[in-house]
Amino acid sequence: RVSENSAILKKLFLLFNFFSAILLLSVMTVQAASKYIRAGATGDNSGSDWVNAYTSLPDTLTRGDTYYVSDGTYGGYIFNTPNSGLSVVTIKKATVADHGTDTGWSDSYGDGQASFSGFIIIITDYMVFDGQTRNESAWNSASSYGFHVPAFRTHSINYGVTGDHVMIRFVDIGGTASQDFSEGHPDTAVYLGGFGQTVTDWTVSRCYIHNVDCPFQLAGADQITIEYNWIGPSWQKEIIVGQIRSTNIKIRNNIMRDW
Repeated sequence: RVSENSAILKKLFLLFNFFSAILLLSVMTVQAASKYIRAGATGDNSGSDWVNAYTSLPDTLTRGDTYYVSDGTYGGYIFNTPNSGLSVVTIKKATVADHGTDTGWSDSYGDGQASFSGFIIIITDYMVFDGQTRNESAWNSASSYGFHVPAFRTHSINYGVTGDHVMIRFVDIGGTASQDFSEGHPDTAVYLGGFGQTVTDWTVSRCYIHNVDCPFQLAGADQITIEYNWIGPSWQKEIIVGQIRSTNIKIRNNIMRDW
């Protein structure tokens, strides 16, 4: 009988663990949500679907959520959502294949580019900024990238803090694509300014970085990966500038031209 009781207790223990795992998964699923941004949306602007989408990225973001952005023009943005453990905020370009809910969706929202007219400032940790698309046969096809951004910044002098653990991919970064110098282009495409701090763990992958003075300035940076990008033209002598200290930098599989 002792053996029978042990077997029953073992089964109860396994059932308890199973249902605990299901409950935990349910809680995680509830916590993580998809939100929607569409320029010109006229619903209740709650971000709940494509009809009621935000018209721009909301002032307050929720850790763990994914924010889908439709084609259109948007302003610059400062990402400063407080950290919550290792929880990530993900910004994705909506595409026909990946756009979250179908409620209110039109394929015309996902067949072009979402363009940000101002700089993207990241002064918080654990961010993903993913344009999702590009022409793999022509990395310098600006319009094929899901996102366009003039420049990315994290800078302790200007903002007091920096952002770490950031992934940027499939983004057209810089000025208007051209072989000619023009006034008004950004001075630096990706400026990691860890003055008095260390900017840690940034990856810039599969981007087109062009028509700037300097593509990368790494000032107090560690564990930076620059990979699978087309870089150029640019108007300064250096493509990648190390300032103060730059450690553990991986530069691989890039095309660098006209600089």
